[in-house]
Amino acid sequence: MHPLTYTFCLSAVKSKTSTQNRASRLSALELLEKKNERKASLKERVLVQRKLEVKFQKKNYEDEVSERKKRLSMKLEEKRMPLLKDKL
Repeated sequence: MHPLTYTFCLSAVKSKTSTQNRASRLSALELLEKKNERKASLKERVLVQRKLEVKFQKKNYEDEVSERKKRLSMKLEEKRMPLLKDKL
């Protein structure tokens, strides 16, 4: 085989494979779109997680408030008992 013919065949093979590779790759816009979708999905999951954390904290706070109210009412009742006994 003549060297020029061999070089021509190699370049034809290279261009054919590079064209095939380009055709199989995603375009830059498609890659960017997928990247943004992944980011949006991650942010959405983080937001859901934060909502759950806030809900949990709110429940804990409400539980603490109710417990404090109970303790306060018990203390007040304990203080009233001796006063009521003295009046009787």
